[in-house]
Amino acid sequence: MLCAATLTYYGWVCNWNTTTVPNGSYVLVSEATNTSGSNFSSGVSITVKN
Repeated sequence: MLCAATLTYYGWVCNWNTTTVPNGSYVLVSEATNTSGSNFSSGVSITVKN
């Protein structure tokens, strides 16, 4: 887990300090959990270049 998101006026926000991971390609997914279980997003591809 990178972080726990916080609900804001603009939607859900999650800050990730990318200096803690090597440069490269990653796929970020979000997970929502409720009484029925977990649901995951399809993911977003990103490239880290520190």
